[in-house]
Amino acid sequence: MNDLTRKALSFLHAALFTRRGLLILAGILAFSYAVVILVYVQSIPDIGLRSAFRPTIMGQAKPFEGARPEEGDEVTMVGDIEIKTWADLLNAPFHLRDSLRGISDTELAPELAEQAPLPAWAKKVSVEGTEATAVRIAFRKPGADVSLECWCVLGKLPLQDLVPSILWFILEVMLFSVGALVLWKRPTDTAAAQFFLLCIVTLGAFMGGYHWSHIATQPSLLLVFMVCAVLLPVVSLHFYLLFPKKNAGWGRTRSSPWRSSTGPPSCFWLP
Repeated sequence: MNDLTRKALSFLHAALFTRRGLLILAGILAFSYAVVILVYVQSIPDIGLRSAFRPTIMGQAKPFEGARPEEGDEVTMVGDIEIKTWADLLNAPFHLRDSLRGISDTELAPELAEQAPLPAWAKKVSVEGTEATAVRIAFRKPGADVSLECWCVLGKLPLQDLVPSILWFILEVMLFSVGALVLWKRPTDTAAAQFFLLCIVTLGAFMGGYHWSHIATQPSLLLVFMVCAVLLPVVSLHFYLLFPKKNAGWGRTRSSPWRSSTGPPSCFWLP
């Protein structure tokens, strides 16, 4: 290892393994996580049915045709997939998309592939002049045994579901940039470091929380959201104990508020 490489590694070590360097690195990771969330939710398949923890419909559903599901109705079948749990309902659009891709990506000649018949649970439809694929949904009313059917378009999340999170992301990035600039100019300021840390966990918690039902099938994305969400109250409390001026009680007994604020959240990670 020559002197130039040694000096470069020494400089990198000195710049990175400091409070400012580690916070900037965490900020880059948090920003990357938020971008990944936006890209991911825009690419996932969607059938327009909202639910939480159970395979029952929440809110208003807008099927392409057939009976209209109402809030509280239980989804029993999506395409050819039987729905028993919420996980089944979340994963069903992915399985249907892969099945339809398998049909369109057949090794037959292109002209024959276009004529390949769709399964009975899918059909081609026209939505505002654009060709799309609709899938059959079976559902039933609460306490009823009679199954009803409708057809929902297998597409992507509508733009109105993404606009609020994109606007909030832009707003948070502006605040995030201010925090990074203040930390860069004042690396020894504890309040500046705490504010930037607050920006980091806020970005991760709110971007993951806004789309939590869409990332529930992705453990890596969900884990980052869980960590940021649990740390957000703690980091917020620490920031307000330091800003605009250090709390007198914090200055005398710093370990006590630290233990009292970090202790309960830490219990969530115990096996």
